[in-house]
Amino acid sequence: TKTAVGDIMLKNVITIEPDALLEEAADTMRKNQVSVLPVIGTDHKLVGIITEKDIFAAFLDLLGYYNQGTRVVVDIEDDHTGILEKLTHLFTEEQMNIDQIAVYRQAGLTQVVIQVASVEVAKIKQKLMDNGYTVSSCSLKEG
Repeated sequence: TKTAVGDIMLKNVITIEPDALLEEAADTMRKNQVSVLPVIGTDHKLVGIITEKDIFAAFLDLLGYYNQGTRVVVDIEDDHTGILEKLTHLFTEEQMNIDQIAVYRQAGLTQVVIQVASVEVAKIKQKLMDNGYTVSSCSLKEG
């Protein structure tokens, strides 16, 4: 055919700046239903692109998915100020390093996901339960 790329390309392209947060890129992509965002510098030149695959890779990295250790999910029904401090202090008492921590809030339930640099799954679960926490998941993650 004799159709030129310029005849069918998008002309009003959604872009993002290099210093934007990862969450902003993900939100922009989701809201605009695009899987690729051109990254435009201050001089209005293309400096790169970010894709859905990049977002997924960063998400897995942020949650410590590829780290060896224990991944524990603690259900918190009564979320309040200081709960994370009390929870993380239990790991400090056992001299266990926390690699990553994420908090998910849903209707009436808060889940704290903690990736710990320890393979002592049973010990971690028991310590949390002994201190009144509900552990909905606790498993070993191979690196």
